[in-house]
Amino acid sequence: MVNKYMNKNLGHILNTHRRMSGLTLQRLGDAAGVSASYIARIERGERYPSAFVLTRLAGVLKINEADLLVLAGYMSTKPVATPDCKSGAAIEAIEIGIRELHNALDAVLSLVKSLHAYTK
Repeated sequence: MVNKYMNKNLGHILNTHRRMSGLTLQRLGDAAGVSASYIARIERGERYPSAFVLTRLAGVLKINEADLLVLAGYMSTKPVATPDCKSGAAIEAIEIGIRELHNALDAVLSLVKSLHAYTK
């Protein structure tokens, strides 16, 4: 579920990375194939981009696509199916879930570190 906080947070991260890359809204829009006004609305938290647009923006801004998609809520860190607890599949699913959660946390930490480095 997308909420207003996620919109603002995602927009802030994209804005910071765009500025760190030295790109204007127009140059980023041209490179990603979207309008500058749409990117401005995303950055202000007024619009929420599709996963397709996010992957294009990530490519131009050199942000890991998976990190951005997890942060935006498009990629889940939950196991896909609930396995039978009588088999070893339950433990395997839990291990997969833990690895996915670890990857999601690494993604957020990576983005926070890059934002922190930018604000110094």
